[in-house]
Amino acid sequence: PIRTNTEDGREYYVMFTGSICFRDLKADANIIAANRDARAREGSGMDKNPLFQDGDLIWDGVIIREIPEFPVFSNGTINCGGAFLCGAQAVAAAWGQMPRPTDKKETDYGFFTGSGIEEMIGVNKIMRKHGTLGTFKDNGMVSGFFAAVGDA
Repeated sequence: PIRTNTEDGREYYVMFTGSICFRDLKADANIIAANRDARAREGSGMDKNPLFQDGDLIWDGVIIREIPEFPVFSNGTINCGGAFLCGAQAVAAAWGQMPRPTDKKETDYGFFTGSGIEEMIGVNKIMRKHGTLGTFKDNGMVSGFFAAVGDA
């Protein structure tokens, strides 16, 4: 699990889901009851109340985050969406070139000038080599695909 930097050092897993999986999780009676009856909402009233503020779900040590950009696979009747349960060391970011400023200089009477940032970065899930055949397996991640009835 991922450990928070707070004083209590809580540990969480993070599950990234597409919109159809998130929609069905939000409609689950157990999750609705947990958000209604048990989730903390001290101070700021409605600002921190999960019933009035849309956002992440928390269930049994897992933060569930919707990623609308995840693809939906469909056969016309049933949709299928992915969910990825991640612990520490499941995803990494690597820089091939640190950010550096760039300037655009044109000679067209001084009308085209510009500034930008250039960097090279890659983000991907971590995989480890296993066995003598050299097959690769996910590290710190469980992938799942779930079927759901499409929106009407």
